[in-house]
Amino acid sequence: MKKTLLSIFTLFALTNLNSQIIFTENFSGNPFAAGWTVIDADNDGMQWQVMDITGFNTGFDSQGGVALSASLIPGTPGYTPDNMIITPNIDLSAITGGNTAQLTFKAGSDMSTASGSYQEHITVYAVTGSTLPEILAATPVLSETLTAGRTMLTYTVNLNSFAGQTIKIVFRHHNCTDESAIFLDDVNVSGTAATAITLQCGPAQSLTYTANGNQLPDVTASATASTTCAGGAVTLAQSPVAGTIMANGANTVTVTATDNCGNTQTCTTVVNYSDNVGVNENSLEQNGIYPNPTTGKLNLTGSVKSISVADLSGKIEFTSLNPGKSIDVSSLKPGIYLVEIKYANDSVSRSKLHKK
Repeated sequence: MKKTLLSIFTLFALTNLNSQIIFTENFSGNPFAAGWTVIDADNDGMQWQVMDITGFNTGFDSQGGVALSASLIPGTPGYTPDNMIITPNIDLSAITGGNTAQLTFKAGSDMSTASGSYQEHITVYAVTGSTLPEILAATPVLSETLTAGRTMLTYTVNLNSFAGQTIKIVFRHHNCTDESAIFLDDVNVSGTAATAITLQCGPAQSLTYTANGNQLPDVTASATASTTCAGGAVTLAQSPVAGTIMANGANTVTVTATDNCGNTQTCTTVVNYSDNVGVNENSLEQNGIYPNPTTGKLNLTGSVKSISVADLSGKIEFTSLNPGKSIDVSSLKPGIYLVEIKYANDSVSRSKLHKK
């Protein structure tokens, strides 16, 4: 029997994770207790009613409860209704620009198409007020005459222009004479709510400078992120990427968070590298090289098999096999370099060179 619509929307939610039911009514209970109201716009004493039509031989037994308004009064020829039924407030504040909101509902006539008495007319308004003058002053979002009898027709109305507002939906049965009655059911307002993503980078890190390169750690591990996007998944990435050789001193790293809705957020943290070996103007020897700093000649101690000098990005600037007791680095630009020395006994020494 009644009702499969909610399960249909549940399936829809699985395939479109951002959509949600904002408002729903299937008239199986007492909608007036939930805030629905009616207006007899022509003061003829006739208005919308709610009833269970199961077993009434209308062809709509599966609908169960419906709202209905008559357009035919036996013994009163020429009857034209003007009846309104109005939803409670529907909050679209979570729907913002770029997101979608829509109304769907079903309407039908118990008369067959062949009878010709199925042409009920319904006009729909979305309003922020609910008085008769406010409704009549509004521009309809839909105005339709039923196109077939003995079937519940489904209508879809775009409500994007009302995003961010609190509205009421008005269903007006009018502009038809001596037909029969219109049935209203399965009123739903759904939408894709705006989503937000939050991101907090971890604290700044102070690391020790190493002569074989300052490899940037994975700073996303200390970042925290969340999102209101359905599913809650957030992907984190950093720039520069982990493993990048960084310069001595303070380095800014940017973390970017992305959720399944396409929202992004960024934050920054600092990775600061400090010396682990002092560079003194008067040092005679440091890890096998001296003087350090130097302007050109660099003396070597021990039995050196090879020496290489690289900049802080890892680019090799100078290499020498069996260099003897000294090398000339005067061609290097002033700055900090990484020196790797391999000795005859296969031991390796790494240190930092200051070229003046």
